Amino acid sequence: DKVPQEPSKLNSYHKDYRLKFNHLPANKPLSLDLLKQVILERTQPGTRSRKGYAMAYRRLAEFAGLPDTRDIGALERGYSSKSVAPRDLPSDEEIAEARGKMRTPGWLWVYDVLAIYGLRPHEVFRLSTDRINESPALVEVLEGKTGRRLVFPMTADFWEFDAQAFSYLPFKLRARITTNSA
Repeated sequence: DKVPQEPSKLNSYHKDYRLKFNHLPANKPLSLDLLKQVILERTQPGTRSRKGYAMAYRRLAEFAGLPDTRDIGALERGYSSKSVAPRDLPSDEEIAEARGKMRTPGWLWVYDVLAIYGLRPHEVFRLSTDRINESPALVEVLEGKTGRRLVFPMTADFWEFDAQAFSYLPFKLRARITTNSA
């Protein structure tokens, strides 16, 4: 059974493995010492980068049948999401202030949808607005990092949003992007 060649899976492989494998010297035989050397030279202890390199190289070592990959696995330790500084997210007022500076109606709609539904930027171009007239106004992300999902709006007292005003926009942008990239 072959894994489907979906863009998100290809992108994950590229960033999680291929970019890291590109740092291995092609003129040296694959060994645990070489893998550890590259990890130690290219990364700092306790970082997400160290964890990513160690995970990719450990899996490569296991695939290659190299003995005792525990040393490489040990390099994955020391990083956790708890060690990352909390996000410095803008306040509702700052979001509204930034919106007030925008003038293009289409991009205002995009900004509103991102803010109200908490979407990832690329998800705006993969939306179904078929249920936007419901109460609450729902949108559906058709594809993306977390797959297909129904999204509920987050409320903000000061926010006025005409969901229907540009509900056709994502489909026009998607068509334009498809046409340009073909």
